[in-house]
Amino acid sequence: MNPSIISQEQILTIAGNIRFQQGIDDSQHHQVEGFQFEGDRATATINCFDVSIHYKAKKSIEGACSCPDSEGFDFCRHCVCLVLYANKVAQQLVSLSKGPDKSKVLAYLLTMDKQSLAKQCLELIEQDQEQFERFLLKASLGNECIDYAKLKSQVTQLTRHPENLFSQRQVKHFFSKIDRFLEELALSNYQDKPAQMIKIIEYTFQRINRLLHKVDDATGQRSGCIKKLRDMHAVLFMQLTGRPATKAKKLYALWLHDRFQLLGPDIHPYLRGTEMGDETDRDMLGQTFTSLAETDWQHHASKLKPWQCEKIARLLMEEAIKQGNLEQEQRFRTYLSEL
Repeated sequence: MNPSIISQEQILTIAGNIRFQQGIDDSQHHQVEGFQFEGDRATATINCFDVSIHYKAKKSIEGACSCPDSEGFDFCRHCVCLVLYANKVAQQLVSLSKGPDKSKVLAYLLTMDKQSLAKQCLELIEQDQEQFERFLLKASLGNECIDYAKLKSQVTQLTRHPENLFSQRQVKHFFSKIDRFLEELALSNYQDKPAQMIKIIEYTFQRINRLLHKVDDATGQRSGCIKKLRDMHAVLFMQLTGRPATKAKKLYALWLHDRFQLLGPDIHPYLRGTEMGDETDRDMLGQTFTSLAETDWQHHASKLKPWQCEKIARLLMEEAIKQGNLEQEQRFRTYLSEL
């Protein structure tokens, strides 16, 4: 049942002129929060007061409020405000019910109580496995304490290589599921524990890198989810505490094994980020990162894969250009040209 529309003349008669004018003023300056309509009663909170109205026969109405003026039984300014708001809701429902089929369904849903609506929504969601998993993720991320082990298991399942990716359309559908997962993650309180969440993001980078060895993503269907990963990783990395050298080692390990450049083609924004700390810390971060690359190039190149050597060579060539070291620059240019 929809709320009845109570005429302003009736409201004026019940409330009196002063309260009626006060209620109109409140309707323009105060929000009606938590509006609920069930049976013949409507309730809400207005200006921190709990207000209720009771629809009687022949479109008459009673009201009560927790404010001092009402004392729990008198029809006060807040009751006037609630009736005016309920009138607007009723008018909207009448308008929707006369519209196209979609509007009629919306009007019906708006009259349902939350518990009944939630049960019906759950029944519909259970019929679609993807939607059910998405809402399950919403529920788990909505908790104050995120289960990081479960989150990692979800990443594993989502990035498991399917056997039926025979077209770019199927590849698009596959990455769209990962994208939806990351969209929900980005909307959560993922920054609450940066050190724990960044491990999940790094693990996702690793899983997608491994996946791309087998999946032909010629049309770049991964771009949407990779952007979300980069954005979250950048935010979390900035928030990590600890010594710059430790952070540099962590970043270098991820970068070195990032064959498909999911972190981006240029690592320098991480190394010179303005939010990284003071200038000394930023310098230390960049120096340590470069030092790790030089050590691998000089002492461990034989143990690295060709594409890793190429990444390091390009990085060190850029450093040589930056420092004006022409000999080193030419050395790396020659190496890269012979690949």
